[in-house]
Amino acid sequence: MRAFVAIFPAPHVLASLSAVRNARSCTPPELRWVSEPQIHLTLQFLGNISDDQAHELSQKFPALSAEIPSFELRAVGVGCFPNLNRPRILWAGIEGSLDRLRDLQHRVESIAATAGVAPEARSFHPHLTLARLADLNFRQAASVRNHVEFCRFMDFGRWKVEAFCLMRSVLSGAGSRYDRVASFALSPGE
Repeated sequence: MRAFVAIFPAPHVLASLSAVRNARSCTPPELRWVSEPQIHLTLQFLGNISDDQAHELSQKFPALSAEIPSFELRAVGVGCFPNLNRPRILWAGIEGSLDRLRDLQHRVESIAATAGVAPEARSFHPHLTLARLADLNFRQAASVRNHVEFCRFMDFGRWKVEAFCLMRSVLSGAGSRYDRVASFALSPGE
């Protein structure tokens, strides 16, 4: 199965993120929006893993989650990957308890490695993917840049991270669908 490990924002944050779609700067038609229930922060993309690997991770992640206290994150600002001149992904940034987030991400990656999953080649850059873009001409890219500039400092709210999830990604002609395989509650924290 094609899998990843993720954190999902609280419903009020997801609702606030819809402001990016509705911003008065005009929504460029070139953006393919991620549906609200699928917006997530990826801790690690696992790729295609076997059922045995998924089972092993499901057995190991509860011990990790019990060791990590819940923490707070905030979705704020909008940007593009790889950059504003060649926008391919529109994202919302993440602030808050980034040390705890990075610790959780590193430990997820370490556990996944023990199950035979290679770490991702690129460094961890916490974000929430909001939309994807096809190849753009100059006018379309300028429209996206204007939209990002208008939304650059929007604050979408805080939420308490109380769990992370092992997810399955099912690809289809209509896009990806995400199914929750297992959820792992963090310790209550402070």
